[in-house]
Amino acid sequence: MARALITVGDGARLDRDALLKRLDAGPPRIEVWPYGADGFHVNPQTLQPGEATVIGDALRRHLK
Repeated sequence: MARALITVGDGARLDRDALLKRLDAGPPRIEVWPYGADGFHVNPQTLQPGEATVIGDALRRHLK
């Protein structure tokens, strides 16, 4: 199964767990799967057209 692995670096505004809580809280709610100590997976196979942009926008909003 193809998945996108996103790693939260040391210089990020939030750590991985705090970011996942914010993504889960929405809006919109974005479900991801933790991986390792600082990463998470997004499953692009389940995305509808335009939803990748929604995920990217949420990541930028929470990490900038």
